[in-house]
Amino acid sequence: MKKQLVIYTLLSTSLIALFTLWLITSKEKDLYEEYLSGELVNQIVRISVAPSSNLSILEDVLTAGTITRTQAEQLQMNFSYLTFEIQDVIHMAISIQRTKDTSNNVTSINSDYVLFFIQLDFQEDEIQLSEEQLASLKIMNNLMGKYTKVVGEKLKFVSIDDTKGRSGHFFDYYREKGLEDDYWLELLNGFEKVTEETDSLDY
Repeated sequence: MKKQLVIYTLLSTSLIALFTLWLITSKEKDLYEEYLSGELVNQIVRISVAPSSNLSILEDVLTAGTITRTQAEQLQMNFSYLTFEIQDVIHMAISIQRTKDTSNNVTSINSDYVLFFIQLDFQEDEIQLSEEQLASLKIMNNLMGKYTKVVGEKLKFVSIDDTKGRSGHFFDYYREKGLEDDYWLELLNGFEKVTEETDSLDY
């Protein structure tokens, strides 16, 4: 009788320990997913704001035919977001098995745009742009217009005129949506589709 009691006690203790471990593991998993969801929203904010910010600057540059050092630095930073932030998001999608597709024209073409601004030779704070450079900027401007349209179609609580950031409502809404929602994948797929229709730079 005592032997059976010991066995039952051990089994009960083991089950309680396993259940406790499962609860802890499940809680840790939920907390980690919540953290990743927040980080993802932060990245989507930078990715979704960059096109409209670029569009605003590029239109000013094309109108003037000149570009300032400050404008070039801002454009370079925004195109870097569209290169490296998207690259990070794609890697995350692969790691959590939301996609198997590793090809991405978006990061490739935007890295070319980053290089364009790195190669600008600023002897002064403002330089005159050549016809070839203006032609390249028009290609960028066209693509940023398409990206901005994609952002307006794929995301809620956004304004295409917003070049600074997103509202707290935007952040709360998409953090709640989490990783399982397809909003971020649909945004990247939209970017990819319009990028495939864009000419490469010739410089």
